[in-house]
Amino acid sequence: MDGILNEELIRWLKLVGHEVSITPWMLILMGFILVFSLSWLGLGRSVAVAENPYNVLARYLLAGLLSGLLSSACYLLLPGLCLTLIGVWLFFSLTGILSTTILGLFSGNWELMHRSLKIINTSFYIEQEQPFFTSIFQLISRNFWQQPQTIAGHSYAVILNSMGLIRSCDRFEDTLMISGKLHYAPGIALGNFLFAETRDEPPLGKFNLNYEHSEVIRTFRHKLGHYLQSRQCGYLYLFKIVIPGKIIQGWTEADADQRSDKYLVHEYGITPMTVLKLNQRACMPRLALEQMIFTLLLASGALYAGSYGFAGAFLIGGGIEIILNLKTNEVGHSTKSMSFNQNGQK
Repeated sequence: MDGILNEELIRWLKLVGHEVSITPWMLILMGFILVFSLSWLGLGRSVAVAENPYNVLARYLLAGLLSGLLSSACYLLLPGLCLTLIGVWLFFSLTGILSTTILGLFSGNWELMHRSLKIINTSFYIEQEQPFFTSIFQLISRNFWQQPQTIAGHSYAVILNSMGLIRSCDRFEDTLMISGKLHYAPGIALGNFLFAETRDEPPLGKFNLNYEHSEVIRTFRHKLGHYLQSRQCGYLYLFKIVIPGKIIQGWTEADADQRSDKYLVHEYGITPMTVLKLNQRACMPRLALEQMIFTLLLASGALYAGSYGFAGAFLIGGGIEIILNLKTNEVGHSTKSMSFNQNGQK
């Protein structure tokens, strides 16, 4: 097993050591650095308008340092998989920038270009209102712990924007709430990218999650609960929450409503949409056990065949995870509507 792993490391390290002209992965790395640098143009605005710009700059520098160290470790362990993920992110980022730039040059409308940069920035966005280390931890969590769904959300957002299907993009904390024509679903949550179908609703004007008579806002509030699930589940999210939730509308949906309502009541005093059990702790069935077994499976796959074994173990483990979570019971949650005041009291 050690021989297989070392062989992969040597093969990839030799590959990136060649001349740029004959090494496509070097072009990918250079492109990633370019797009990453472009995204900082948007982040620079956050520093410029911040009350304490040095605090914001320190957050980004520390987050960048820690992310770089983790990325280097991932590259040394699984170079093929690491560079492939970078390549996927870069492909959609460059596609979004180039397509919207061309459209802007021909039409004179640069709104799609601005949205494209906003989508890219979302992967690196730090919420300034959060405590210093909490904001850094959340950024690292999105790009490593929640990486599969974050890359999927980023790619989907770029596709929708390039096709002109996005109606609006609004930030709520570290999430990007995107409304437009989704075609395939009324809403979906992929990492910190939250999507909602607008259909024929009029524009909401100022973004407000307390606006109870909008189907779009109700969808966003539900998807916020899924993002909170994503934070807890990490790389299991797609297999434990998304796919089972689409197949069988079971406990995953009721749990998302409860998480969202509790968070909004506690943080903002926003009226809940469901019967809120303030003393009931959100529960993920068997989550710790499943994460431990899944991690051991991934490690075994990586040791056996490097990046290829890791990817195979991820898919096999994901299939098992989906089967385990195909159930309809709602773990005691109710979604019956009730009236609450702004403090969340009945």
